[in-house]
Amino acid sequence: MFIEGYGAGVLRELADERGFVLASPATLGVAQSPGVLPALVEQLAEDYAIDPSRVYVLGHSLGAGATLGLARTHPDLVRAAAVIAGGGAGRVRGRADAPNMPPVLLVSGGLDPLFAPARANAALESLRAVSNGAEHFPYPDEGHTLVVGESMTRVIDWLLAK
Repeated sequence: MFIEGYGAGVLRELADERGFVLASPATLGVAQSPGVLPALVEQLAEDYAIDPSRVYVLGHSLGAGATLGLARTHPDLVRAAAVIAGGGAGRVRGRADAPNMPPVLLVSGGLDPLFAPARANAALESLRAVSNGAEHFPYPDEGHTLVVGESMTRVIDWLLAK
């Protein structure tokens, strides 16, 4: 659903245009077993030319929390992470291993009742304290779901520039 449903499939189009491999594992499986990421990259490398120094993670809402978990757990593998409309401050605050996190992009919608601007600002401050660079792309006129399609091209450009 994330690949095809949000932004009318813009993520797949961007993968084709920019030449990157795209995988979308089940959020709960990744959140409960963050060790799955190295195995997924290894499996994909059997069929695709994967540059292991350019692995990026991206998630929306609940997937944003899983994304932060992957970035925190695998800072040696993840080059950069993007979290859209989620990934609250509690996911990284107080973690002894968190300062090794790669750069993180936080995307938020000003009309989002689930990840309201105050929550987004608190998350951004926490991310700035623990990552090797945190940025914020606010979309004041977007809500929880539509912010995904609206931001995806900019998010992918940010990730690939890392």
